[in-house]
Amino acid sequence: MPKQGDRRGLKSVVNRVNVGEFPNEKHAADNIIAHIEMLQGIICRMSDNSANCKTWTVTVISALIAINVNNGLYPCYDKLWICYIPALLFFFLDCYYLGVERRIRRAQTKFVRQGKNAHRECFLLKYEHGLLRDIKETFKAIFSFSTLPFYGVILIMIYCLINY
Repeated sequence: MPKQGDRRGLKSVVNRVNVGEFPNEKHAADNIIAHIEMLQGIICRMSDNSANCKTWTVTVISALIAINVNNGLYPCYDKLWICYIPALLFFFLDCYYLGVERRIRRAQTKFVRQGKNAHRECFLLKYEHGLLRDIKETFKAIFSFSTLPFYGVILIMIYCLINY
C-alpha cells in the first residue's frame, strides 16, 4: 500500500483497479468477496424495508381504526375507507422494494457466474434499471407470496369493517 504522501504509488493502485489487474489472486478474491458482501448488504436493506412496510401498515391502520372507534358511542365504520390509502401505499412500496431486491439478486448471480473474470467488475454495480423495469418488477411483486396474502387479508378486513 502506498504511503500517504506518495501520489505516484496511489496513482498506480488506481490504474490497476481501473484496468482490473490486481497484484495477486488473493487481492482479487478479497475484492470479489467485498463486492458480494456489498450486494448482500443491499439485499438485506431491501428486505428490512419490506418488513418495515408491513409493520407500518398494521400500525397506521390500527391507529386509524382505534381513532374511529373512540370517536363516540356510535362509531362510524363507513369512514374507515381512509384505511385503504395507507394500505395501498405501503403495498406498492413493499412491492417496489421486493422488485429492487430481485434485481440486485440477479446482478449478484451474474457477477458470481463470471468466475475468474469477476474481479474486473468488482467496483461496478450493474443491475437492470429504468422506469419500465421498475414498473414491471413492481407489478410482478404484487403477486408474490410475501405481499399478496398479507395485504389482501388487510384489504378484505377493511372491507368487512366498512360493510359490517
